[in-house]
Amino acid sequence: MRFAIQDKIVRKSNGIVFSIGDVQSTSLAKYYLINSGIFAKSASEIISHYGIDVILFANLFPPYLVSRAIPKELLSVVDLVDHYPTVAAENVPSFVPKRIVNQAFSYMMRSVIHNSDAAIGCSYKLADYAKSMGAKDVYRIPNGVEEYFFLDYQKDAAQIRQRLGISDSDLSICFVGNVEYWLSMGEFLDGLAMVKKKTTKKIKFFIVGGRLTTNYVGQIENKIRELNLGENVIQVGFVPHSDVPKYIAAADLCVSPKNPLDPVSYYSSPVKVWEYLAQEKPVISTPVPEILRCASDCVSIANTSEEYFALIMAFLENPSVFKEKAKKGKAMIKQYTWQKVAKNYRNLLLQLLSEKKVPAIIPQ
Repeated sequence: MRFAIQDKIVRKSNGIVFSIGDVQSTSLAKYYLINSGIFAKSASEIISHYGIDVILFANLFPPYLVSRAIPKELLSVVDLVDHYPTVAAENVPSFVPKRIVNQAFSYMMRSVIHNSDAAIGCSYKLADYAKSMGAKDVYRIPNGVEEYFFLDYQKDAAQIRQRLGISDSDLSICFVGNVEYWLSMGEFLDGLAMVKKKTTKKIKFFIVGGRLTTNYVGQIENKIRELNLGENVIQVGFVPHSDVPKYIAAADLCVSPKNPLDPVSYYSSPVKVWEYLAQEKPVISTPVPEILRCASDCVSIANTSEEYFALIMAFLENPSVFKEKAKKGKAMIKQYTWQKVAKNYRNLLLQLLSEKKVPAIIPQ
């Protein structure tokens, strides 16, 4: 089911995408309220007309309504790719008390998870969360990487470095992703400013991505000015996903400064780190639980400006240690291609559909 939040479909799909007769709105909160009576009605009509066997819930408010209306004999699975209550809370007007919002959304999530047959989390922490919410059966299927991220992009990388004004002798550092509230970019920038004062090497930090919903970008731009890093930071903006590995290839070092105290980051499966490693790039990441559990020997961990400073200086002095970690990371991430992930996902749905009841497990 497609929600008419945007004017057009922005992702291609081999599946059938259903328009549901909903009404567009520039406000997400207003959109969901206006269309609250449409979600369950449209889902019931689609299920009846097309003989649907499996319902995947990958949201919060619409699944809460739909889960109470669908036939019990259908297989229902909650697909947790985010901590949905936290993400949904960001779209609620600020005048609504946060305590009420959190309680309401937690209740909705518990209801959807408890009433579904199974839950799939893209991280171990999301799988644990689903279990704590009363999920009958819990599985972890991680995020993946497109196979074209493993290709050789050295020619493209050289062109990008030239276009961005990065010479072969410069240290180039890359961040890819939405510049949003779930990051702790400030600590990294503080560390970068310390490195700038300590080394004569020219440093270029380029950001591939930008603002999504909040003005966190504005905070970062203010920080860049305060630290006098204007000549060191390049804001590339959004690029086609097929071009992302070319920009990663142009970097000497990649960073993932997610804020581990923010629920969005805490529960995440940081796909950008997997994409960095697919290009065999050294990575500095904050201590997000999924990274600590799955890739602690493939990336370097920093959470403070001092730790970023120490690691970047160590990279400048001896990059071979970092490159050896990146080599391990690339070998690991080859098991995380979207093709393999999709195959595992399909097989799990078929298993659940045929058995309808299986023992609850979280793979170790």
